[in-house]
Amino acid sequence: MALPSGYTRLDYIQSSGTQYINTGFKPNGNSRIVMDCEPTSVDNTFGFFCARTATSATDATSNTLFLISGNYRKDFYGTSKTTSGAYGAGKRITIDSNKNNVTIGTDYSLSLTASTNSSPMALLLMATAVPGSTAGTLTNIANFAKMKLYSAQVYDNGTLVRDFIPCKNASGAIGLWDNVNSVFYANAGTGTFSTGKKHKVLINGTGYETKSGRVLIAGTGYDIKKGRTLIGGTGYDIKFDTPVGELAVGTSVFMNVGGVRTEFIVVHQGDLLLTVDKPTNICSGTWVMEKSGSLGTYFDQNNMQDGFLPKLDAEIQRLLKPISCYTASNSVASRKITIPHKENVVSEQTAIEHSMMDYFANGGSKIVFLDGVAKSWWLGGHYFSIDNIGMAYALDSKGNKVSAKTENFYVLRTLLLLPQDDTSIDSDYNIIPT
Repeated sequence: MALPSGYTRLDYIQSSGTQYINTGFKPNGNSRIVMDCEPTSVDNTFGFFCARTATSATDATSNTLFLISGNYRKDFYGTSKTTSGAYGAGKRITIDSNKNNVTIGTDYSLSLTASTNSSPMALLLMATAVPGSTAGTLTNIANFAKMKLYSAQVYDNGTLVRDFIPCKNASGAIGLWDNVNSVFYANAGTGTFSTGKKHKVLINGTGYETKSGRVLIAGTGYDIKKGRTLIGGTGYDIKFDTPVGELAVGTSVFMNVGGVRTEFIVVHQGDLLLTVDKPTNICSGTWVMEKSGSLGTYFDQNNMQDGFLPKLDAEIQRLLKPISCYTASNSVASRKITIPHKENVVSEQTAIEHSMMDYFANGGSKIVFLDGVAKSWWLGGHYFSIDNIGMAYALDSKGNKVSAKTENFYVLRTLLLLPQDDTSIDSDYNIIPT
């Protein structure tokens, strides 16, 4: 399942000793907890996961896995067991706590007495706690783990009830996305999780982040953007996020607008001039424009910064580059949202460099549809107008330029500017920060 638009998939989330996740699930004797993790410190006592009502190892409601003094200990509904040792810090391991049996990596296992008991407290990841005196509260939150968590799954008597994926949400918060219930789980502790997003390759003992790669086949080097690799006898697909600067003009990409996945078109790559009588005001990046837009007056573009911008996910808002553009009164302003200039769509000042968008120069459609009906849509004006200053411009429903009175309602199509290298698309063409 793909993450929602605006979310960024991460390799892992990392706790520093104050963060944890409350899964909201209350385990029982038939529950299974699987964690792909890497402790970054083994000097402190910490809980890999915890659900209990008391701090005693023989608590009849406890389903908890500890690292204590270099040993692993599982508290399981009235019984506990310790091992003779543990892995050192920096080793990535898989923990599989399946009912009363636990395997840790490839070297350690625990077997406890089976139980039909259950825990009244929700399962925590990367910390321990006990319920407070008020229903739903926790006390004695302690034993915070210092670790990287690559994934986690929780099963209830064989049924998957939580499938956690490390991610960053649209507001920039780092946590876990549950693929089963489509819910984002944020840090329930203090501070923030850190993260690793980029894929890494090991060269001479040092890890290097990679966005793409190169492979040698029969003496010839080939760039790779996706592929397949064999790990432990199993084939895994590899696909890297694609920077928006590599997208062809005319490609459709998607962002949330007011929580609705909305289609934009890549209309230009590189330098573009919206203030054509000020040729030094060139802006550069990946230019995207709403495919459909919404009805509005020409003067509404003055309010786009306050009206449209907050509808975008917070991470996208921070990402947008400022654009030097005209306002409805023909003054110049720097904004993160505007509409296309008439010279960007229907070139009349051909001697002015960088005024025409590649999408329209190469025959891209000038007709816009709203709810399946062809509509006129607004264009900006400027001082080099062949028409009277003070008139706005539009393309009619057939794509022809017309002078338009400003009180008329036509479609407004927002134009945004994205950094070419610091913005990517995922496999579903959703815009994501990198």
